[in-house]
Amino acid sequence: YCGRQLFFNPNTRLREGYGAVGYSGKELEGIIIAGNTRDWASRHAKDIIAVTDGGISIATATAAAVAASDFDLRAYTLMDIACGLNRADGYSLRQTKALNTPLRQAVATFALQGGSILLSGAYTGTDMRSDDERLFTREVLKYEYAGALPTDSITSIDGLGMQTHVRHAISEEGYCVSAADCLAPTATSFCAMTYAPTQQSAAVAYQGTDYRVVTLGFPIEAIADDTARCQLWSSLLQFLTLR
Repeated sequence: YCGRQLFFNPNTRLREGYGAVGYSGKELEGIIIAGNTRDWASRHAKDIIAVTDGGISIATATAAAVAASDFDLRAYTLMDIACGLNRADGYSLRQTKALNTPLRQAVATFALQGGSILLSGAYTGTDMRSDDERLFTREVLKYEYAGALPTDSITSIDGLGMQTHVRHAISEEGYCVSAADCLAPTATSFCAMTYAPTQQSAAVAYQGTDYRVVTLGFPIEAIADDTARCQLWSSLLQFLTLR
């Protein structure tokens, strides 16, 4: 890639150079663009181990394995669901919903058993469009979809005693997040983090006598700063695992 296309007027198609259709910038020349490294489970585990000094046991599984009930979820205290940029966008060759029907059923069962849930991803609200999906987010995860924001308009994500950012530009370090979801709390949950400067809700938490859940409208692994990301992990784990 050279850079983003700057001119789109088809009437300039017979011209060349600056001002002609297809002419692009050069801001991406020489950059290795990071994509999906598919190692997010191990990266999440590494952060969890770091903030707990190794005092926690971790097992990883695909969403398909969880949805198929290939193992007994009652053996676990916390379910960390990393959705990243997963969504059914309607145009990609492979459609991957953030939470498909079998996975939602497994999560609901886990909650009924008293397990804690951490859900993070850029489309945790956007990708929940049907009546059944919105009912699930409202009744189980305790949030309502409240729109989305382009990440280049977000100056910071504030809350839980910290201020942080997500990677929103193409780089060599990790995938970029172009938009983040706003999640509104229900009557029984509360806003845990907000996007600055709009103060829209970036995270919703529920602390019930039955189970606990936190949903982030952005991927936690997209926080580039290691110290800030681990500080967030520490706060989330303390809320979700201490009773």
